[in-house]
Amino acid sequence: MKEKKIKTIIISIFLFIISYNIRIYAIGRSKVVVWDESHFALDTSEYVGKRFFFDLHPPLGKQILAFVGYFLKFDVTLYTNFFPFPGGAPYVEGLKYVALRKVCAFFGSLIVPLSYLSAIELKISQKVAILLGILVAIENSLIVISKFILLDAFLLFFNSLTCFCFLKFNNTKKREFSVSWWKWQLLLGISMGGLISIKWTGFQTYALIGLFTLYDLFIYYIKNFKSMRTYIKHWISRIICLIIIPFFIYILLFYIHFQWFTNSGEGDPKMSTAFKSKLKGNTLYGPLDITNSSIVHLKNSRIGGGNLFSTANSKYSNNWVSTYLLDDPGLDWIIKKKQNENIKNDVYFRDGDIVQFVHKESNTYLTTTTYDYCPFTKSMKRVISKDELTDSSFWKIEFVENPSIKNFIQLKQGNFKEIPEVLHPVGTVFRLRNVKFNCLLRSHNVVLPMSLGWKRLETGCDFDNEDNSETLWHIEDNISFYYKSLPYLYKWDIKQSFWRDFLDYHSAMINVNKMMEPFPRATMRLDSHPKTWPFLNGGIRMLNWDDNTVKFYLLGNPFIWWLGTLSIIFVFGASLFKIKAIAKNENSIFSELFVLCGWIINYLPFYIVGRMTYLHHYLVSLYFSILCLVIFIDFYILPLIRIPILKRLFLIVVLITAISISIFFSPFVYGFTGPAINMKNRRWLKTWNIY
Repeated sequence: MKEKKIKTIIISIFLFIISYNIRIYAIGRSKVVVWDESHFALDTSEYVGKRFFFDLHPPLGKQILAFVGYFLKFDVTLYTNFFPFPGGAPYVEGLKYVALRKVCAFFGSLIVPLSYLSAIELKISQKVAILLGILVAIENSLIVISKFILLDAFLLFFNSLTCFCFLKFNNTKKREFSVSWWKWQLLLGISMGGLISIKWTGFQTYALIGLFTLYDLFIYYIKNFKSMRTYIKHWISRIICLIIIPFFIYILLFYIHFQWFTNSGEGDPKMSTAFKSKLKGNTLYGPLDITNSSIVHLKNSRIGGGNLFSTANSKYSNNWVSTYLLDDPGLDWIIKKKQNENIKNDVYFRDGDIVQFVHKESNTYLTTTTYDYCPFTKSMKRVISKDELTDSSFWKIEFVENPSIKNFIQLKQGNFKEIPEVLHPVGTVFRLRNVKFNCLLRSHNVVLPMSLGWKRLETGCDFDNEDNSETLWHIEDNISFYYKSLPYLYKWDIKQSFWRDFLDYHSAMINVNKMMEPFPRATMRLDSHPKTWPFLNGGIRMLNWDDNTVKFYLLGNPFIWWLGTLSIIFVFGASLFKIKAIAKNENSIFSELFVLCGWIINYLPFYIVGRMTYLHHYLVSLYFSILCLVIFIDFYILPLIRIPILKRLFLIVVLITAISISIFFSPFVYGFTGPAINMKNRRWLKTWNIY
């Protein structure tokens, strides 16, 4: 038994070494930003510089990169003031980007020994398990996705680690409550915590584990029930290890994420004003009173609220008003009193005042339309910025909260004399009621399509939601021409719980995911429909396709990919005939059911996600399809071959074919230069946009 364990360890190390060297070969050949390195290399730099940024994925992947980047001093501001990370741009000299690529290659290599170890736990024979490890090591798409500064290598690692820990735990269930049983259940919970903290797609494998856990508890109750006390202990252990621990890790990583940043950054607009106020260099430094003709940003006060926005470069004279989650000159509004009011004696705003908002960039007025309604929320009249002042351009300020501004600041110098009952930035929460139509300005949590507003939320004048938090507003930035200079210095001291920051961030994550749609005028489409993935109908150009560029094409090994899909179909059909075996022995087709469910759960949800999808979203399902392929070989093909030497010959033929095709398509993995037409012999399908 000990010799077998040592042999397994040696094989695992050997597979890792092979895989790692395959992935780091020529890893620095491209000296430019490749594909989504434009996001994640920049995020690493921002992390090291403690500049707050926003990303639509949970933080663990960036934290791993930042941990290494911190020691590498991977902060672009140390080398240049130029924003260096658009796709195809050369990396700034001094940035150790190759070292970060090797970190991703390291994690991407770990899936190879983990796949081998998982195969052993699935009762696959040693030779076929080794074949599996080699197939995963040489699969072209799994190699190329691990060669660059991307999150997918981490996702694949935690996915394979989660599967391995679950299979180890499943194989200890006859030794319930033993040290080994607890160890693997705890490790499973930790690995699932890591998985869901890389990308939300990790919840798909989390659901897979949950499904099999519930099934296991059901079977235990039907066949192995001993006492209610023991059964409850099983439930409690699962709740602690598989729910509490993963979500504790998930939440803890967000807490670390928020605590780490001390400097203002590009992610500020997606967070609350209170969060923004804690960051050095924020824009909340204006006067503490709002005066006539102040330039302000109107921030929606609900969780995940954005800033009121209009554009100055529309071809129409009446511009659509929306709520924006990015910083932009189009957020600037001039707040003015009604023209016929005497403003010389009182430049401040109070509850019930009638005001107008002038869009600074376009010199237009915030106006409610007479006949038009919002496209998605029919209870809301459309709001525009109109080039002429009308009677529907006036708004009544209705205070909801107006605490003393001194509750939110610490005076550092001078003396601030607060005028009671006037409008203040940050602290005063109010509604804006259109005087003519008696409706409330509302930012609805509905993402507009790109044709109506890129990365914007629907905003209108609502008749039906008086008490909705989406109708609450406050003022963030404030530039007042009434004060030539401030007679005081202050800093913000706003108390806000971690949970509000957590919810704000997640609201923005949800909305940005909804906003993922292709540009209508895109010259090169990178997205693809899930129905094309199992058949490898296309790849992804990871850079521009100029002749002199070192080009990379994300495309799988067709031999492995297509055989994996065929094995899914065959094993699924065979399992239907064997399904009755569950009633007699639930372990009899466990391996087939596990990989089939893993493939289905990680694949089918992409049909309904409601956002752009890409080929690399299939890679987790590909992992399960390769597992299914070796199950098909070991459980269905090899038993039909009676002569041992022919079995070995069959495995050798499969291996040599897979390696040969991997080498044939290796220019797509390691980069090629010159005209793409030179790769015409590698264009096996017309749908492959190689040239």
